[in-house]
Amino acid sequence: MPKLNAAAAKAVEQTEAVHGGGFELLKPGKYLGQLTEVSVRENPDKYGAAQWSAEFQNLHSIETREPVSGRQWLNLTMPLGKKAPANYENGAEKWEKYQAMVKGRLAAFFEAFGYTPDSDTDEMLLEWAVITVGVQTIQQGPKQGEKRNVVNDIESLDKYGDLDSFGITQAGEDEEF
Repeated sequence: MPKLNAAAAKAVEQTEAVHGGGFELLKPGKYLGQLTEVSVRENPDKYGAAQWSAEFQNLHSIETREPVSGRQWLNLTMPLGKKAPANYENGAEKWEKYQAMVKGRLAAFFEAFGYTPDSDTDEMLLEWAVITVGVQTIQQGPKQGEKRNVVNDIESLDKYGDLDSFGITQAGEDEEF
């Protein structure tokens, strides 16, 4: 079983408890972010589709060009095909629209980095893109009612300038994560 060493235990004992994560939300807007990991989520969506979680660090506000703390995740659902699963109750037409949206979000992800959908996401690590961050209220579970950030969109950095305009001289070399 893990146990804190004496110095860490004393430091924690002298600190006020933080409930609910203690992270400050980013204000809704666009942020430059560096892709640092893409993982398959263990919990598939309610229709059985696998999900990817793309993690972004080294965030910078597009508005101010200043670095901001934290990291964000873009969750991407994998397409399942034309036939809706048995537990889908909204009809074939809505299923097709949902699958088109899922595929479109994946296309936007690869396009934002200048890669094709047959690329290995490991090749994309440390690349930069612009993410659109919003705030939503958690609807269920132990954190129901709390606010969290959510990544709603991803796009190429091209129309927002270049890394130099954010004070980043070489992709990944000046940043630590």
